[in-house]
Amino acid sequence: MAALIVFVVAFGAYAWTAAPAAGWLDSPEFVAAASTLGVPHSPGHPVPVLLGRAAQLVPLGDADVRVALASALAVAAAAALVVVAVERLAARLARDTAPALRSSVAAGCGLAFAASGAAWLQAVRAEVYGAEIAACALALALLVADPRSPRHVATAAFALGLGLANHHYMTLVFAAPLAVWVLAGRPGWRTVGRATGCAAAGLLAYAYLPLRALREPLVNWGDPDTPARFLWTVSARAFQKSLAAGQHAVDSRSDDALQVGAALVEQLSPLGVLLVLLGAYLLLRRRDARGVALALLGVVASTAGGRALLGFDFDNPDALGYLLPALLAAFVLAGAGLCALAPTLRRAAPAVAVLAFATLAWQAAVHAAPSSRRSAESGDVWTHALAAALPSRAVLITSYFETSFQLAELAAVEQARPDLVIYDRSFATYPGFAASARRRHPELAEVIDAGLHVGAPAPLAALTALARTRPVYFELAPTLEAPVAPEGLFARFGALATHDPEAALRALERQLPLDADVRRALLWHEYLRAGVHCAAGARASAAAAIARARRLAPADPSLAALAAGCGLEAQP
Repeated sequence: MAALIVFVVAFGAYAWTAAPAAGWLDSPEFVAAASTLGVPHSPGHPVPVLLGRAAQLVPLGDADVRVALASALAVAAAAALVVVAVERLAARLARDTAPALRSSVAAGCGLAFAASGAAWLQAVRAEVYGAEIAACALALALLVADPRSPRHVATAAFALGLGLANHHYMTLVFAAPLAVWVLAGRPGWRTVGRATGCAAAGLLAYAYLPLRALREPLVNWGDPDTPARFLWTVSARAFQKSLAAGQHAVDSRSDDALQVGAALVEQLSPLGVLLVLLGAYLLLRRRDARGVALALLGVVASTAGGRALLGFDFDNPDALGYLLPALLAAFVLAGAGLCALAPTLRRAAPAVAVLAFATLAWQAAVHAAPSSRRSAESGDVWTHALAAALPSRAVLITSYFETSFQLAELAAVEQARPDLVIYDRSFATYPGFAASARRRHPELAEVIDAGLHVGAPAPLAALTALARTRPVYFELAPTLEAPVAPEGLFARFGALATHDPEAALRALERQLPLDADVRRALLWHEYLRAGVHCAAGARASAAAAIARARRLAPADPSLAALAAGCGLEAQP
């Protein structure tokens, strides 16, 4: 009953605060992939795509909201499974604890997990972390209940197999300590073989990728309909290359580790950290509980360490999503420790439950408002502004994933602007991308064959020939080396602006809600616009773009550096 109550409360809170539009970052891509049964970015994420598609069949809100609610459902299920894990572990290790007290402590821990910013942020938007943490929570609840049960081990392995077919890196760092713990109990070969087969069955979800790629959906990352391209997609080769080149390593490894530690303290709350340490101490002292305590601490350490190796950014909600398995294990450890303490301090038993709910109160007070996306409609407004900025039959050559994902979502959900052709030159070297684009848009064949991609000179002759038949626009980018005239949100190739770009931008700013996401997008746009004007010698236009950028971020040091490099005054 406690688990059901936690599920209902958590889902209700998430549904009330869910994003009313696709939003920013990768969310528009996942909405588009769910709407068209496509293949999103590596490793393909078939599980959340299918869950999102199933959610879109429910007549509740628009398509964007329904996919967000699929995330809400999954994270709420994970919170309920925290309750189950605490209750079952406490029943095994603290038999003298009153069942009502166990349920109260478990409910407090489950709700505290649900109210953490890391969980809440993943539950109110279209993302993959909800499905991932639900699979991890199911595996953990089964194993802490009875790690020697062949049925529990096999079912947990199936859940982790589904996790591997969703986000294999998160699953591996989560599952490794649990696997060591289970294997240390010396299960029989039959149990190990059955678990291996169940994990492989979960991995069969990957079969979705080549089957859908054969139909060439709108979103088709890596076009994985051949063995080589399938391997490229599921191995996340594109991201491996970026990490190897150090492109995400802004801070040192020690700085990243400190930031991850600070994020965990923030997500657990100071009281929650004390309860986790207390739980670890109490369980490590008991011989019958030492194995599960080490496994849970191992999950916390491996998850936090894995995220530190990848780098950490407090402002990126995806980075917090990676910490969910650590929070899952930490709250189970805290709850089990509290239940183990209760029989020792019988008179203080009610205070034990109060401590669990005090952690919940802290979580809700700190994280509820910042995590809510209830009024976050700016992404939808921005996406429509992008489409409206382009004339009829335009070809837009983008270079930033967020723009491509937002316009794909608009086409998939609203079937808007079918006259536009979108070609992302940053994806052009990915397997299958150019060939698929050539089949979809044969009029681009000459430009594609000439090598239009980031890092290569723009094929001016082919672009000029294309511009004779339809308007060609570029998205501004630091690597843009083509004759363009900034015009609204984009830049027209080989032509002068057809209207006053300053007036168009002022009108756009009046239309847009200037929340943090829009400010970020506009700041980047103005920075790039200033660079294009500066390179062309249009100092007055560059100064105007820098002035607009300074209104958005007065203290940004990169703007002063850009102004100085362009020969403008360093200060406004």
